[in-house]
Amino acid sequence: MVGITGIPHLFDGEHNLILKKIDENKVLFIQKEKFTGILVPILTGLLKNTEISFKMMDEALKKEAEKNIIT
Repeated sequence: MVGITGIPHLFDGEHNLILKKIDENKVLFIQKEKFTGILVPILTGLLKNTEISFKMMDEALKKEAEKNIIT
């Protein structure tokens, strides 16, 4: 998913959510975010908060997925 603020190269973001099958019972979840544009240096604090939020979401997703494991 690519987000653009309306003016290209001002503040653009590319967000990827990737699921890779490891075996019949496991997947690897990869979340990537890449920000580009001239406002990125100014928004460093906001981007750090975004990174923390994504890590919290990753942990919550992991916890939810693992409680539904069938063995």
